[in-house]
Amino acid sequence: MDKQQLSERDICTQYVTPALVRSGWELATQVREEFSLTNGRILVRGKLHARARNKRADYVLFYKSNLPIAVIEAKDNRHFLGDGMQQGLGYGELLQVPFIFSSNGDGFLFHNKIAVDGVIEREIGLDEFPSAETLWQWWAAHRGLSEAQQNLVKQDYYSDGSDKTPRYYQLLAIDKTMEAIAKGQNWILLVMATGTGKTFTAFQIIWRLWKSKTKQRILFLADRNILVDQTMTNDFKSFGSAMTKIQKRQADKSYEIYLSLYQALPMPEIVELGLRLRVIVWLAKPVAVDSLRMVSESGLEPGLKSWPEAGTESRLESRLESRLKSPLAVKVLLHLVQGDDGKAGIARMLGHKTVSGELHKQVKRLLELNLIEYTIPDKPNSRLQKYRLTPLGKSLLATEGNRHES
Repeated sequence: MDKQQLSERDICTQYVTPALVRSGWELATQVREEFSLTNGRILVRGKLHARARNKRADYVLFYKSNLPIAVIEAKDNRHFLGDGMQQGLGYGELLQVPFIFSSNGDGFLFHNKIAVDGVIEREIGLDEFPSAETLWQWWAAHRGLSEAQQNLVKQDYYSDGSDKTPRYYQLLAIDKTMEAIAKGQNWILLVMATGTGKTFTAFQIIWRLWKSKTKQRILFLADRNILVDQTMTNDFKSFGSAMTKIQKRQADKSYEIYLSLYQALPMPEIVELGLRLRVIVWLAKPVAVDSLRMVSESGLEPGLKSWPEAGTESRLESRLESRLKSPLAVKVLLHLVQGDDGKAGIARMLGHKTVSGELHKQVKRLLELNLIEYTIPDKPNSRLQKYRLTPLGKSLLATEGNRHES
């Protein structure tokens, strides 16, 4: 059959895929055909909406599962050899891979972003396609990775057997983080929007650090109890008996994976170093953090630089008691730092089986002082009613907290 009569899919099946097999690529684990990158932009016109065409690469090549290294864009034989290059470069930019190939079945146009000889693009035959190991060694040399660092970067992802592939931006977040850690970087900030899979991304990073034994103990922080509990029973359940939740500021050092609220961490030791502060949180071994700034996403004012001490002997609690004239009111305020709660939950925190009359009285008083407020203001007697700190309550804690530190 005349090659020019073949469709793009025929070119892939009869020429591109066999070339990959001959160069040693494993089709089951290293080659993904028609790999979806995006679902397509959502287009809105008045009350109507639709999705634009999605972005899908003809081939994405992986050195190991979920470690992309190259993109191939194929065209039918009526196109020139490099007609798919521009499209492939766009996909490569999304995945941030250095090797892009374009083919029409006659051979490949190879675009090498990290070529050491200065030749960025060259034509190669169908039998000259580089192996996975060759591309990896080029990439590792370019990134300056030692053998030990490569072992961490190549550490397997967790798989539940469903063959679920992270989205391209999750792959980037996970793999770039692992590379930074492998190079000894200790401070890394990932910024991801709501609904983009932050917990899944964090799980895969922690899993790879844990399985590679790069880190002995790892801490996952959240700002609400429900987020910690959901994470333990859903995304993190595979850690099993190696995982625990820190409660009452006590960290059991026999575990390896810790989940906690900011407020439940052991009270940090604060040491003054001239005009700077060093905070040491004792979990397994001292961890020094310069320029103290612990700000809760649950809404505490940025001025509050450390969480209140739980014991009644705390100077902070004493200051609050002098303002509120009630130890119980202070305990209610400090408990609501951890998140919204109802009277029954507050009573359990106090170790009481039922809600006492004094608790009713102090909650009412805090409401009148505008230090706390209803979460369902139009139904004050609802059985689902909870309470939360008001801006005034947060400001009080921030002010007294700073006085406590100074």
